[in-house]
Amino acid sequence: MATSVKNAIVRALVEGVITDLMLKTNTDNVVLDDNGTEVTLSAKLAEYIAALNGKATPEDITNALNSYVKKDGSKVLSTNDFTTDLLNKLNGIAAGAQVNKIETIKVNGTAQTIASDKSVNITVPTKVSQLTNDSSYQTKSQVDTAVAAGVANSKHASFKKASSVPAVADAKENILYLVWNSTTRHYDIYAKVEDSSGNFKMEQLDDTTVDLSGYVQKVSGKGLSTNDFTAAYKTKLDGIATGANKYTHPSYTAQSSGFWKVTVDATGHVSAVTAVTKADITNLGIPSTNTTYADATQSAHGLMTAADKKKLDGIASGAQVNVIESIKVNGTAQTVTSKGVNIAMPVIYAQASEPTGLKAGDLWFQIL
Repeated sequence: MATSVKNAIVRALVEGVITDLMLKTNTDNVVLDDNGTEVTLSAKLAEYIAALNGKATPEDITNALNSYVKKDGSKVLSTNDFTTDLLNKLNGIAAGAQVNKIETIKVNGTAQTIASDKSVNITVPTKVSQLTNDSSYQTKSQVDTAVAAGVANSKHASFKKASSVPAVADAKENILYLVWNSTTRHYDIYAKVEDSSGNFKMEQLDDTTVDLSGYVQKVSGKGLSTNDFTAAYKTKLDGIATGANKYTHPSYTAQSSGFWKVTVDATGHVSAVTAVTKADITNLGIPSTNTTYADATQSAHGLMTAADKKKLDGIASGAQVNVIESIKVNGTAQTVTSKGVNIAMPVIYAQASEPTGLKAGDLWFQIL
């Protein structure tokens, strides 16, 4: 086919397309030229047809148009692709929003200065001395002084070991003297106590002597029994052969009560008796004359004297040595219960929070 014919056909096709587009849109569409200038689509196609000069084909024109996009209203080409994700992100930002900018910062109602670098320097106290002591809190030295004064004025008791009970003149008040009791292997407690007349004397406050008359010493491997299984019973039981029958004692001539010499047969039975004579007694080395005894002394055995008997009768049944009759604290008699006295002493607390169990008379020093 001749080139002129081809050109005619292409021109007819292009003009047919242009006409069809213009009829549908009632306007001549425009495109962007290579330098960004808007030109009508028909002019641009005419330019392509004139440039063909018998060289271009419809395919060449179609390929050339692929490097262009159809203009849509006021839209223009963008340097970056404005994607749907970027559009959603933009829609989620409020109008007039700023990037993390602090508008104002206040401390206890006072506005702080915001520096040019968007920073704020808030002064925070780092020492107690920088705070206002509106509650009159005390320093450590003030607390130590108050505690020392309170302890000094409380007259609390303290313990001190002593080899023996000190004399009243040498003893100090508010000191409880611990004296070792070698018998009980515990310390007895003594204190200098003032009586109702204002005189001081040493009083034993605690007697460590324990009455164990109702107890038996524990022995390893042994326990309590309903009946006392004595050593005699044990010996008796050991002497009975396993499977032994009840024994029937042989009968002998009965004898009345008296002082007898006995004859024991081979089986161990008393088979005969003979009255004891004085000669039998003296033959044993016992004097034939009456024996007399002197009164007992601290170094020799003897009979109890009338004076000792009278002294013994004057001691009450169940009496103990050194029983406390009365104990007073600052002149006030204390209650003696079961031979014991509970002396309530004030408790001193030194802590931050109020102690549990704080009662009248106790001291609490709050430590901050």
